[in-house]
Amino acid sequence: MPLTLEHTSDVHSVAFSSNGEHVVSGSSDKTIKVWNVATGRLEQTLNGHTNWVLSVAFNNDGTKVVSGSSDNTIKVWNVATGETEQTLNGHNATVYSVAFNDDGTKVVSGSLDRTIKVWDVATGEMEQTFNGYNRAVYSVAFSPNGEHIVSGSCCVKVWNVATGRLERTFIGHNAQVNSVAFSPDGKHIASASNDETIKVWDTLSIFFPFMKDYEEYKEYIRILERGDDKVIVEVLVDNYPLILYVTVYKGQYEVERGGFRPGENLSLESMIKDPEKYDKVKKKGYTSIGEMIESLYDKDMLDSNVDSNVDSTVTMGKRKRKRKLHSSFKLKL
Repeated sequence: MPLTLEHTSDVHSVAFSSNGEHVVSGSSDKTIKVWNVATGRLEQTLNGHTNWVLSVAFNNDGTKVVSGSSDNTIKVWNVATGETEQTLNGHNATVYSVAFNDDGTKVVSGSLDRTIKVWDVATGEMEQTFNGYNRAVYSVAFSPNGEHIVSGSCCVKVWNVATGRLERTFIGHNAQVNSVAFSPDGKHIASASNDETIKVWDTLSIFFPFMKDYEEYKEYIRILERGDDKVIVEVLVDNYPLILYVTVYKGQYEVERGGFRPGENLSLESMIKDPEKYDKVKKKGYTSIGEMIESLYDKDMLDSNVDSNVDSTVTMGKRKRKRKLHSSFKLKL
Protein backbone atom coordinates (compact mmCIF):
# COMPACT_ATOMS: atom_id res chain seq x y z
CA MET A 1 0.00 0.00 0.00
CA PRO A 2 1.24 3.51 -0.73
CA LEU A 3 2.15 5.89 2.06
CA THR A 4 -0.79 8.29 2.44
CA LEU A 5 -0.26 11.74 3.95
CA GLU A 6 -3.20 14.04 4.60
CA HIS A 7 -4.23 17.70 4.69
CA THR A 8 -7.74 18.96 5.50
CA SER A 9 -8.29 20.40 2.01
CA ASP A 10 -7.04 20.18 -1.59
CA VAL A 11 -3.28 19.60 -1.96
CA HIS A 12 -1.79 21.68 -4.79
CA SER A 13 1.94 21.02 -4.67
CA VAL A 14 4.47 18.48 -3.39
CA ALA A 15 8.25 18.20 -3.59
CA PHE A 16 10.97 15.86 -2.32
CA SER A 17 14.09 17.01 -0.52
CA SER A 18 17.23 16.30 -2.57
CA ASN A 19 18.17 13.34 -0.36
CA GLY A 20 14.67 11.87 -0.70
CA GLU A 21 14.11 11.70 3.05
CA HIS A 22 11.35 14.30 3.25
CA VAL A 23 8.32 15.46 1.30
CA VAL A 24 6.83 18.95 1.57
CA SER A 25 3.20 19.67 0.62
CA GLY A 26 1.11 22.81 0.14
CA SER A 27 -2.66 22.91 0.50
CA SER A 28 -5.86 24.94 0.31
CA ASP A 29 -5.98 24.54 4.11
CA LYS A 30 -3.33 27.35 4.09
CA THR A 31 -0.61 25.13 5.56
CA ILE A 32 2.67 23.61 4.44
CA LYS A 33 3.55 20.23 5.90
CA VAL A 34 6.93 18.47 6.03
CA TRP A 35 6.79 14.68 6.21
CA ASN A 36 9.32 11.94 6.93
CA VAL A 37 9.14 9.53 4.00
CA ALA A 38 10.48 6.50 5.87
CA THR A 39 8.05 6.75 8.78
CA GLY A 40 5.20 8.80 7.34
CA ARG A 41 5.47 11.02 10.41
CA LEU A 42 4.47 14.69 10.15
CA GLU A 43 7.58 16.61 11.24
CA GLN A 44 6.48 20.21 10.72
CA THR A 45 3.33 22.17 9.99
CA LEU A 46 4.22 25.61 8.68
CA ASN A 47 1.51 28.20 9.38
CA GLY A 48 1.54 31.76 8.13
CA HIS A 49 -0.19 32.05 4.79
CA THR A 50 -3.71 33.49 4.83
CA ASN A 51 -4.89 31.72 1.67
CA TRP A 52 -4.24 28.65 -0.47
CA VAL A 53 -0.65 27.42 -0.78
CA LEU A 54 -0.16 26.63 -4.47
CA SER A 55 3.57 25.91 -4.81
CA VAL A 56 6.30 24.53 -2.53
CA ALA A 57 9.96 23.58 -2.98
CA PHE A 58 13.00 22.60 -0.91
CA ASN A 59 16.40 24.20 -1.29
CA ASN A 60 19.19 21.85 -2.32
CA ASP A 61 20.32 20.88 1.19
CA GLY A 62 16.78 20.48 2.53
CA THR A 63 17.13 23.08 5.27
CA LYS A 64 14.66 25.57 3.80
CA VAL A 65 11.28 25.49 2.07
CA VAL A 66 9.83 28.20 -0.15
CA SER A 67 6.07 28.56 -0.66
CA GLY A 68 3.85 30.62 -2.96
CA SER A 69 0.25 31.47 -2.13
CA SER A 70 -2.93 33.07 -3.37
CA ASP A 71 -2.44 35.58 -0.54
CA ASN A 72 0.05 37.15 -3.03
CA THR A 73 3.10 36.39 -0.85
CA ILE A 74 6.10 34.08 -0.90
CA LYS A 75 7.54 32.71 2.33
CA VAL A 76 10.91 31.12 3.08
CA TRP A 77 10.83 28.70 6.01
CA ASN A 78 13.42 27.11 8.29
CA VAL A 79 12.60 23.40 8.18
CA ALA A 80 14.24 22.57 11.54
CA THR A 81 12.44 25.27 13.56
CA GLY A 82 9.30 25.73 11.48
CA GLU A 83 9.84 29.49 11.62
CA THR A 84 9.33 31.95 8.75
CA GLU A 85 12.70 33.39 7.72
CA GLN A 86 11.44 35.75 5.02
CA THR A 87 8.11 36.98 3.71
CA LEU A 88 8.56 38.26 0.18
CA ASN A 89 6.08 40.94 -0.83
CA GLY A 90 5.93 42.36 -4.33
CA HIS A 91 3.39 40.47 -6.39
CA ASN A 92 -0.09 41.96 -6.48
CA ALA A 93 -1.93 38.73 -7.32
CA THR A 94 -1.76 34.98 -6.70
CA VAL A 95 1.70 33.39 -6.75
CA TYR A 96 1.41 30.19 -8.79
CA SER A 97 4.98 28.94 -8.81
CA VAL A 98 8.19 29.24 -6.78
CA ALA A 99 11.63 27.64 -7.00
CA PHE A 100 15.12 27.93 -5.49
CA ASN A 101 18.28 28.17 -7.56
CA ASP A 102 20.86 25.42 -7.08
CA ASP A 103 22.79 27.06 -4.24
CA GLY A 104 19.67 28.31 -2.48
CA THR A 105 20.62 31.98 -2.56
CA LYS A 106 17.79 33.05 -4.88
CA VAL A 107 14.10 32.32 -5.34
CA VAL A 108 12.11 32.82 -8.54
CA SER A 109 8.33 33.30 -8.57
CA GLY A 110 5.61 33.43 -11.22
CA SER A 111 2.26 35.11 -10.65
CA LEU A 112 -1.23 35.89 -11.86
CA ASP A 113 0.02 39.50 -12.09
CA ARG A 114 1.85 38.38 -15.29
CA THR A 115 5.34 38.93 -13.86
CA ILE A 116 8.32 36.82 -12.87
CA LYS A 117 10.38 37.99 -9.92
CA VAL A 118 13.80 37.02 -8.55
CA TRP A 119 14.47 37.41 -4.83
CA ASP A 120 17.54 37.37 -2.59
CA VAL A 121 16.91 34.74 0.09
CA ALA A 122 19.23 36.25 2.70
CA THR A 123 17.87 39.80 2.55
CA GLY A 124 14.35 39.24 1.21
CA GLU A 125 14.99 41.93 -1.40
CA MET A 126 13.42 41.72 -4.85
CA GLU A 127 16.30 41.77 -7.35
CA GLN A 128 14.57 41.52 -10.72
CA THR A 129 11.16 41.71 -12.33
CA PHE A 130 10.69 40.17 -15.77
CA ASN A 131 7.79 41.42 -17.87
CA GLY A 132 6.84 39.76 -21.12
CA TYR A 133 3.48 38.06 -20.79
CA ASN A 134 -0.07 39.32 -21.20
CA ARG A 135 -1.50 36.62 -18.93
CA ALA A 136 -0.63 34.70 -15.76
CA VAL A 137 2.70 32.95 -15.27
CA TYR A 138 1.92 29.41 -14.11
CA SER A 139 5.36 27.85 -13.76
CA VAL A 140 8.99 28.93 -13.29
CA ALA A 141 12.32 27.14 -12.80
CA PHE A 142 16.04 27.93 -12.68
CA SER A 143 18.53 26.26 -15.00
CA PRO A 144 20.95 23.92 -13.18
CA ASN A 145 23.73 26.54 -13.26
CA GLY A 146 21.37 29.31 -12.15
CA GLU A 147 22.12 31.51 -15.15
CA HIS A 148 18.68 31.22 -16.77
CA ILE A 149 15.03 31.00 -15.80
CA VAL A 150 12.34 29.24 -17.80
CA SER A 151 8.70 30.32 -17.49
CA GLY A 152 5.39 28.95 -18.69
CA SER A 153 2.30 30.99 -19.56
CA CYS A 154 0.79 31.33 -23.02
CA CYS A 155 4.19 30.17 -24.30
CA VAL A 156 7.60 29.18 -22.96
CA LYS A 157 10.19 31.92 -22.37
CA VAL A 158 13.80 31.78 -21.21
CA TRP A 159 15.39 34.72 -19.35
CA ASN A 160 18.98 35.65 -18.54
CA VAL A 161 19.22 36.12 -14.76
CA ALA A 162 22.24 38.46 -14.81
CA THR A 163 20.94 40.84 -17.49
CA GLY A 164 17.18 40.40 -17.16
CA ARG A 165 17.05 39.95 -20.92
CA LEU A 166 14.57 37.66 -22.65
CA GLU A 167 16.81 35.15 -24.42
CA ARG A 168 14.30 33.00 -26.25
CA THR A 169 10.58 32.42 -26.77
CA PHE A 170 9.52 28.90 -27.72
CA ILE A 171 6.28 28.88 -29.69
CA GLY A 172 4.49 25.60 -30.24
CA HIS A 173 1.79 25.06 -27.62
CA ASN A 174 -1.69 26.29 -28.54
CA ALA A 175 -3.01 26.57 -24.97
CA GLN A 176 -1.87 27.55 -21.48
CA VAL A 177 1.51 26.16 -20.36
CA ASN A 178 1.10 24.77 -16.84
CA SER A 179 4.54 23.40 -16.03
CA VAL A 180 8.14 23.86 -17.17
CA ALA A 181 11.44 22.26 -16.15
CA PHE A 182 15.10 22.12 -17.16
CA SER A 183 16.78 18.75 -17.61
CA PRO A 184 19.54 18.04 -15.03
CA ASP A 185 22.25 18.81 -17.62
CA GLY A 186 20.49 21.99 -18.78
CA LYS A 187 20.42 20.88 -22.41
CA HIS A 188 16.63 20.57 -22.67
CA ILE A 189 13.46 22.16 -21.38
CA ALA A 190 10.20 20.24 -20.94
CA SER A 191 6.81 22.00 -20.99
CA ALA A 192 3.29 20.72 -20.32
CA SER A 193 0.15 22.38 -21.60
CA ASN A 194 -3.63 22.34 -21.62
CA ASP A 195 -3.33 21.49 -25.33
CA GLU A 196 -2.77 17.90 -24.10
CA THR A 197 0.90 17.84 -25.14
CA ILE A 198 4.34 17.85 -23.56
CA LYS A 199 7.12 19.40 -25.59
CA VAL A 200 10.87 19.02 -25.17
CA TRP A 201 12.95 21.95 -26.41
CA ASP A 202 16.69 22.06 -27.10
CA THR A 203 18.51 24.87 -25.24
CA LEU A 204 21.34 25.04 -27.78
CA SER A 205 19.92 28.24 -29.28
CA ILE A 206 19.89 29.89 -25.84
CA PHE A 207 23.44 29.22 -24.72
CA PHE A 208 25.07 29.70 -28.13
CA PRO A 209 23.67 32.83 -29.85
CA PHE A 210 25.02 31.81 -33.28
CA MET A 211 22.63 28.82 -33.07
CA LYS A 212 19.57 31.02 -32.44
CA ASP A 213 17.70 29.60 -35.47
CA TYR A 214 18.86 26.03 -34.84
CA GLU A 215 15.29 24.74 -34.43
CA GLU A 216 14.36 25.94 -37.94
CA TYR A 217 17.47 24.47 -39.58
CA LYS A 218 18.26 21.47 -37.37
CA GLU A 219 17.42 18.94 -40.08
CA TYR A 220 20.62 20.14 -41.83
CA ILE A 221 22.80 20.19 -38.69
CA ARG A 222 24.39 17.21 -36.95
CA ILE A 223 25.86 17.82 -33.49
CA LEU A 224 29.25 16.09 -33.27
CA GLU A 225 30.34 17.40 -29.86
CA ARG A 226 28.57 19.47 -27.21
CA GLY A 227 30.06 20.98 -24.08
CA ASP A 228 29.45 23.90 -21.75
CA ASP A 229 31.69 26.26 -23.74
CA LYS A 230 31.48 25.05 -27.31
CA VAL A 231 29.57 22.88 -29.74
CA ILE A 232 30.92 21.31 -32.94
CA VAL A 233 28.44 20.72 -35.73
CA GLU A 234 28.42 19.29 -39.23
CA VAL A 235 26.28 21.11 -41.78
CA LEU A 236 24.98 18.71 -44.40
CA VAL A 237 22.04 19.50 -46.69
CA ASP A 238 20.32 16.69 -48.59
CA ASN A 239 21.29 16.62 -52.27
CA TYR A 240 23.93 19.33 -51.78
CA PRO A 241 27.54 18.10 -51.94
CA LEU A 242 29.10 20.74 -49.67
CA ILE A 243 29.79 19.72 -46.04
CA LEU A 244 30.97 22.22 -43.41
CA TYR A 245 32.34 21.63 -39.92
CA VAL A 246 31.65 24.54 -37.58
CA THR A 247 32.82 25.11 -34.01
CA VAL A 248 30.48 27.44 -32.15
CA TYR A 249 31.52 29.22 -28.96
CA LYS A 250 29.43 31.37 -26.63
CA GLY A 251 30.38 34.59 -28.44
CA GLN A 252 31.74 33.51 -31.81
CA TYR A 253 32.15 30.68 -34.30
CA GLU A 254 34.79 29.17 -36.59
CA VAL A 255 34.22 27.30 -39.83
CA GLU A 256 37.01 24.84 -39.21
CA ARG A 257 37.01 22.79 -42.38
CA GLY A 258 34.81 21.34 -45.06
CA GLY A 259 34.61 19.00 -47.96
CA PHE A 260 32.56 17.59 -50.77
CA ARG A 261 31.12 14.12 -50.70
CA PRO A 262 32.38 11.47 -50.44
CA GLY A 263 34.30 12.90 -47.50
CA GLU A 264 37.16 14.90 -49.01
CA ASN A 265 38.70 17.55 -46.75
CA LEU A 266 39.44 20.74 -48.64
CA SER A 267 40.41 24.29 -47.87
CA LEU A 268 37.56 26.75 -47.46
CA GLU A 269 39.07 28.94 -50.16
CA SER A 270 38.93 26.08 -52.66
CA MET A 271 35.32 25.32 -51.76
CA ILE A 272 33.86 28.82 -51.60
CA LYS A 273 34.64 30.48 -54.92
CA ASP A 274 32.57 33.60 -54.28
CA PRO A 275 35.15 36.02 -52.75
CA GLU A 276 32.55 38.00 -50.82
CA LYS A 277 31.12 34.88 -49.19
CA TYR A 278 34.58 33.48 -48.47
CA ASP A 279 35.54 36.78 -46.85
CA LYS A 280 32.34 36.76 -44.80
CA VAL A 281 33.11 33.26 -43.53
CA LYS A 282 36.69 34.16 -42.57
CA LYS A 283 35.64 37.40 -40.85
CA LYS A 284 32.75 35.66 -39.02
CA GLY A 285 30.25 37.94 -40.72
CA TYR A 286 27.23 35.66 -40.40
CA THR A 287 24.93 36.30 -37.45
CA SER A 288 23.41 32.82 -37.26
CA ILE A 289 23.84 29.26 -38.49
CA GLY A 290 20.66 29.65 -40.56
CA GLU A 291 21.94 32.77 -42.32
CA MET A 292 25.18 30.97 -43.15
CA ILE A 293 23.34 27.93 -44.51
CA GLU A 294 21.06 30.06 -46.67
CA SER A 295 24.07 31.95 -48.06
CA LEU A 296 26.61 29.19 -48.59
CA TYR A 297 24.15 26.58 -49.83
CA ASP A 298 23.16 28.89 -52.63
CA LYS A 299 22.53 27.44 -56.08
CA ASP A 300 24.81 29.82 -57.95
CA MET A 301 27.69 29.41 -55.54
CA LEU A 302 27.52 25.62 -55.69
CA ASP A 303 27.15 25.56 -59.46
CA SER A 304 30.47 27.38 -59.70
CA ASN A 305 32.09 24.40 -57.96
CA VAL A 306 30.10 21.39 -59.18
CA ASP A 307 29.35 19.88 -62.57
CA SER A 308 25.76 18.60 -62.56
CA ASN A 309 22.99 17.55 -64.86
CA VAL A 310 20.30 15.93 -62.70
CA ASP A 311 17.31 17.89 -61.41
CA SER A 312 16.74 17.89 -57.66
CA THR A 313 14.49 19.82 -55.29
CA VAL A 314 15.76 20.98 -51.90
CA THR A 315 13.71 22.61 -49.15
CA MET A 316 15.59 24.91 -46.78
CA GLY A 317 13.98 26.94 -44.01
CA LYS A 318 10.78 28.31 -45.49
CA ARG A 319 12.03 28.34 -49.08
CA LYS A 320 12.05 25.69 -51.78
CA ARG A 321 14.71 25.77 -54.46
CA LYS A 322 15.51 23.74 -57.57
CA ARG A 323 19.01 23.09 -58.81
CA LYS A 324 20.95 20.57 -60.87
CA LEU A 325 23.05 17.92 -59.17
CA HIS A 326 25.00 14.95 -60.43
CA SER A 327 25.40 11.57 -58.78
CA SER A 328 29.19 12.03 -58.88
CA PHE A 329 30.52 15.53 -58.22
CA LYS A 330 33.48 17.06 -60.02
CA LEU A 331 35.13 20.06 -58.41
CA LYS A 332 36.27 22.84 -60.72
CA LEU A 333 39.48 23.76 -58.89
